[in-house]
Amino acid sequence: MALRKFFEFYRLQGYPVLEENLIPIPAKEHKLPRVANEVDYQKLVASIPAKTNDPRHIRNLAILNLLWDTGARNGEILSLDFGDLDMERRRAVINTEKSKGRRPFREIFWTQTTNDNIWSWIKKREQLKKTMEFKEPDVLFISICAGQYDTTGRRFTIKGVGEMLRRYSNRAKLPYMNAHSFRHHMGHHIVKSGGSSADVMNILGHASVQSTTIYTMMTDQELEKRYRHFMKEEPVKNLRSELEKFVDAAVYQLDKVCQRSIMKVRKDAKKQLWATQLDNFENIA
Repeated sequence: MALRKFFEFYRLQGYPVLEENLIPIPAKEHKLPRVANEVDYQKLVASIPAKTNDPRHIRNLAILNLLWDTGARNGEILSLDFGDLDMERRRAVINTEKSKGRRPFREIFWTQTTNDNIWSWIKKREQLKKTMEFKEPDVLFISICAGQYDTTGRRFTIKGVGEMLRRYSNRAKLPYMNAHSFRHHMGHHIVKSGGSSADVMNILGHASVQSTTIYTMMTDQELEKRYRHFMKEEPVKNLRSELEKFVDAAVYQLDKVCQRSIMKVRKDAKKQLWATQLDNFENIA
């Protein structure tokens, strides 16, 4: 379309150019949406250090939890200000993107675990006020590290969340999990739990029921499971897929054990080093 508009502009200016309607428009390529799952989400959360004082990890965990619990769009979560939050009732009012004027605002809700992680970020954010300037003081999620355009103290960006998810995905040895894959998971979860298309529309903030179609499309495994259920047959197990899941889980657990073992060895080595230095000091004395 952009190329057509280009030639249309110069034709209207009187230049002898190609007729814009002769330029073919390529057919839209349809792909199955990427849907996050519970196992990969837990791996992603586990890739964030549990006991950390790094404000980036604390902030990112709260964002990750909100994206998962609410199914909200990336920009909707980042648009949150302090005045939008109701921490006691675990909910907030957000500006609905792509509302087309029908539902400019809606409420989102989250779990107690997410609530606790939001509180952790709020406390850390108050500490940061003492050491850095907040150029947008009402914003909930702010940028911490100075980038190319000096965004420190300003609202965290969609690009920043994308890069954050990419890094955690790499750390967890997962394919890239973008924010929209969490949104698709929420749509699937609502339908699988007995919800209707209207429920998906209201919770995800769609302008019409037609917009929910892509979010309620079943994956291959879900489709087969439903088919076998109607035909009163047991689903055919995908042995390759089951084996891959088993291997992934085993590698993940082995990696955690190795990390704990390495930390223990380092700790013992430090103790031994201190003991040796203490003996040397006593001998000198």
